[in-house]
Amino acid sequence: NRSYFFESRKKSIEFISKTFDLFSIDFLKFKPNFIGLISLSDLSKELGLEVENNQSIKVSQEKLAILIEQVLSRVKHQVFKLECDGLKIFWKNSQTIYVEAGNDKIKRLDILCKSIGGNYSN
Repeated sequence: NRSYFFESRKKSIEFISKTFDLFSIDFLKFKPNFIGLISLSDLSKELGLEVENNQSIKVSQEKLAILIEQVLSRVKHQVFKLECDGLKIFWKNSQTIYVEAGNDKIKRLDILCKSIGGNYSN
């Protein structure tokens, strides 16, 4: 596990976006911690995304930033999770990203974090 810290929401989104390329990811599953506060089906229709099991939205790299911005404009200060096989990314706030992954992935994310001006801690 690792916590990554960035100076702005923009840098946090950039970090998550670059994980798509880093690990050759097609989609991440967006899983909110606030079911009922916003409608996932309405949000997915608005952004042209696919709802999966009424509990998550499949999001591509191209739609990631707009999804995060839309969610945060509707439900401020909420935690949500983005995941795929072997990688769980938790949005703690606009400057803190918490990641659960294998050591090899964490090491690669550490390098990515530093390359965009972030810091990290265990």
